[in-house]
Amino acid sequence: MSEQDFTYIIGHKNPDADSICSAIAYANLKTLQGQKGFIPARCGNTNARIETILNKFNQPVPLFIGDVSPRVRDIMVHDVVKVHENATLFEALELIDKHDVRVLPAVDDEGKLKGFVSIFQMGDYFVPKFSEPRAMRQVHTSINDVANALRADVKVTRNPDRLEDMYVKIGAMDIRSFGKLTDSDATPANETIIIVGDRWDIQQRSIQIGVRLLVITGSLGVDPEVIELAREKGVSLIISPLDSATTAWTIRTATRISKIIETESVSFSPDQLVKQLGWRVANSNAQAFMVTDDSNRLLGIFSKTDILKPKKTKLILVDHNEMSQAVPGAKEVNIVEVIDHHRLGINTAQPIRF
Repeated sequence: MSEQDFTYIIGHKNPDADSICSAIAYANLKTLQGQKGFIPARCGNTNARIETILNKFNQPVPLFIGDVSPRVRDIMVHDVVKVHENATLFEALELIDKHDVRVLPAVDDEGKLKGFVSIFQMGDYFVPKFSEPRAMRQVHTSINDVANALRADVKVTRNPDRLEDMYVKIGAMDIRSFGKLTDSDATPANETIIIVGDRWDIQQRSIQIGVRLLVITGSLGVDPEVIELAREKGVSLIISPLDSATTAWTIRTATRISKIIETESVSFSPDQLVKQLGWRVANSNAQAFMVTDDSNRLLGIFSKTDILKPKKTKLILVDHNEMSQAVPGAKEVNIVEVIDHHRLGINTAQPIRF
């Protein structure tokens, strides 16, 4: 069972024998009834009389709980869906689609928080910017990253792991116009990715001018002489199973997320009280808040809606029923039962057993 499944049976502050024994007895009754996860607890020190009773019946001292006020660790998502800072947009989009999340914390090899990427940042990256046509074709990636994103059949590679800026162009024109395409924006051939179908002449010309990567689309076959020429000229050549338009879009997803990572994030300690989050959360436009330790390692993540969700800590109060006598923070968590012989002095959000 996880800690969230436990229910703590606890007496009043400065516990006496009645308070301690009631907690132990009721927890044992729950166990005998076949119920699980009920833990006897105390919110103060024992005394000689209590210890004598416990020793007499061979009972351990109940768990000490000094405060049950909800903390960040109680509301955060512990099993965080995250992405490595050197991942590609393709890998990040796969995680977002698989886990239905909007924000991905980015971490390094040691699990330290480096920032985050969101579906909104990615959307901004993919939205066409007609005033910057060259930027729309730019990718910061490696040949291997492109091949992985396309799930391509790799025929020839040169320096496949080198990170570099490359520019995507589609060779869909007559060979006589191809030279104009390659010269249109003064992009060097060795920084150019040419996407082409089964156009033998365009394939040959691309290799002759020394493009960085030649991508043949539609899983179309390629002549052995083309592969040999690419190997001779040091031109990387891969075959994409996708059509030319989809291949061009997918290649853009091979860009490393380092280009769009937001490095400024709002972080909290897991031990911080939820009621102290205050204005930092209320006045923030952040889509999610990070939880880190003293070494900036990522521990969890939460959103504003997580703060509003019902608190998970559950209490059963024994030998008292007034908040002034209860463990600090009791009014902020779920009181599910009260076992007491005093007057009624508690208000709850829903009916409980009394």
